[in-house]
Amino acid sequence: MFIDYPDVLELKDLLQMLGGVSESYVRPLLQKGIIKSFKMWNGKIFKVPKEYFIDFVVSDDYQQYKNKLKAQI
Repeated sequence: MFIDYPDVLELKDLLQMLGGVSESYVRPLLQKGIIKSFKMWNGKIFKVPKEYFIDFVVSDDYQQYKNKLKAQI
């Protein structure tokens, strides 16, 4: 399903993968560690290994948030 995306995702990739949700919706998920990531440039840029994103999608956390998402994975 996510084969066309790079192995290390950026915020713009996450927004697309989650069905075009806003940055203001996804950024707190990254900041709180709900979607695991690596912070770069003083925590302003997030890099997410695709494996971490897939872990989020199959987690109970995703079930809590999926009703707010346009894309139902």
